[in-house]
Amino acid sequence: MVGPEGYIEKAGWALKEEATFDSNELQDQLDAETIYDIIEDEIVPIFYKRDKQDVPSKWVSYVKNTIAEIAPQFTTKRMIDDYSDQYYSRMIARTKQLRKNDFDLAKKLAAWKKKVMRGWSSIEVVSVTFPDSAKNQFKLGGKFVCEITLDLNELSPEDIGVEIVFGKKEVDEIKSISQKYQMTAINQENKVVTYKCEVFITRSGVFEFAFRVFPKHELLPNPLDFNLVKWI
Repeated sequence: MVGPEGYIEKAGWALKEEATFDSNELQDQLDAETIYDIIEDEIVPIFYKRDKQDVPSKWVSYVKNTIAEIAPQFTTKRMIDDYSDQYYSRMIARTKQLRKNDFDLAKKLAAWKKKVMRGWSSIEVVSVTFPDSAKNQFKLGGKFVCEITLDLNELSPEDIGVEIVFGKKEVDEIKSISQKYQMTAINQENKVVTYKCEVFITRSGVFEFAFRVFPKHELLPNPLDFNLVKWI
């Protein structure tokens, strides 16, 4: 499998994806030193090591692997196929679906979006319950159990989804999502709904997480189609 920036083993070299430092300046210095070390210790030796025919055999093997394993993944045909399969074909099918019966589904979706936009700011957090990982570090095989109760006011449970999102924290900010789990509604009294999630612990330590509320409807092609989100 081709990794980020088209890297595969034996067809090139790569820096670690994970940052060592929170400071961009320090990370840039480390990456620069790493690049120079790779050039000196790995790239230059195999480029200048020649066989009896004065051919750098190992270097040539890297070139061949690049041509055979990486180049086919970055052709124009592959790009067009991906766009067609992942986007254009799906968009055409969705357009046909929305046009049926004098745009009946499109009208229903537009009415639903209008309702959600009107009631989105009325969602209230009643309570949030979760274990304090800073005081009690979790053990492997254990469970992280959390609950959140929301007063949806103008909206219904069918209009929203609720997730707990775990992420990597850098400089007091979560910049990337490592895992996310859907929360399940376990109790409802009028428009007050309690959601719960149980996550099995596969890594010990202190967790950084947040709750995310987003609009949900079967006609939305993906969550990004409706740019509303509430972080808790």
